[in-house]
Amino acid sequence: FDTWNAPFDNLQVRQAFSHAIDRDKLVNGPLQYQSTAAYTMNPPGFPGESVEQLKSVQAFDPAAAKQLMADAGFPDGAGFPKLTIYTRAAFPALTNAAEGIAAMLKENLGVESEVQDLDYSTFTEKMRGQKKNKSGDMSIALVPYEFDFVDGSNLLSVWGGCEDEGADMSDMPGRHTWYNQEYNTLLCDAGSLLGDEAKRNEMYQQAERILLEDAALVPIYHPILVAMVKPYLQGPMFDPSDAGLKTWNRFRFSSRETQIYKAQE
Repeated sequence: FDTWNAPFDNLQVRQAFSHAIDRDKLVNGPLQYQSTAAYTMNPPGFPGESVEQLKSVQAFDPAAAKQLMADAGFPDGAGFPKLTIYTRAAFPALTNAAEGIAAMLKENLGVESEVQDLDYSTFTEKMRGQKKNKSGDMSIALVPYEFDFVDGSNLLSVWGGCEDEGADMSDMPGRHTWYNQEYNTLLCDAGSLLGDEAKRNEMYQQAERILLEDAALVPIYHPILVAMVKPYLQGPMFDPSDAGLKTWNRFRFSSRETQIYKAQE
């Protein structure tokens, strides 16, 4: 969301959107076999994640969503502007998911929207311009993010970090038009804390609660990567999970690839 400009400068509107999207329907529909429902930025098992504790913050609740829109001055979507939901070089299933979200916004909030896919460079230029100019037409977008390194700070840094004293809002840390000083302080202090991983992760959990309660974003899904593996490849990487599933756990957040070996045929 562009939280610096109408209509998403209104917290009740953002919260309404967060409760209007049925993630389970998306991950069992256009994103089936490719995703699990997401309610947080940091995925399950990631350092600093608190998925179970935060799952209720943006739970699907169309009645609450409808009431929040009415409280914000847009009963049944009356007077709310038509939206363009931008996507970035979207693969077909993501485009279908975006269309599904648009349908949910219409059904649950009375909000009209359309989906427009942009190539990578155009999307990025528009997104950066939105923050630099503190205005623009990218009020809402659907875009996937992937972690670069395994630390609780990585994905959360998309939204903030250490501030430079006296910096203009357009130069604040983070990529998007959202700002929260407490969030930035938590990320900055956690990043400089050494030798106490538990405390660092606790601070990241506090920061993510702020992010979600302020509805800076609406997490939709965490991806599931599917791989076909030759039967002669064996090792602990392929041990069954607690659920009894035999999978290549590509994202168990460690270098377990070293525990694969080629067996004799």
